[in-house]
Amino acid sequence: MTADDPSANLADLHSWLTRVPDARVELRPGRPAPGELGSGWDAVTAVCSSGAAIGVLRAVHVWIRSRQTRVRVSISDGDRKLEIEATHLDDPDAFAARAIDAFRAPA
Repeated sequence: MTADDPSANLADLHSWLTRVPDARVELRPGRPAPGELGSGWDAVTAVCSSGAAIGVLRAVHVWIRSRQTRVRVSISDGDRKLEIEATHLDDPDAFAARAIDAFRAPA
């Protein structure tokens, strides 16, 4: 998963996702630009079972709803990628169902 403004948003998203039972969540550091000594976070990764994936998707939903500014989140599984850009999302169950359906569809 990636989000705009990695310095703040990814650390915050990571904090939300670590609360999901049975999901291993890590922050992935970015590569520094030429001439820089380091950079912020590049992505949050979540490794989980299909059952825990619903919890991860719900946590992403709630996290997006809590943002005051527009957020872009990308969720990928191998070659499949789902991108969500929003300020607020309404129904967490519908959001999770749409995301799961997107990954169930034939590639």
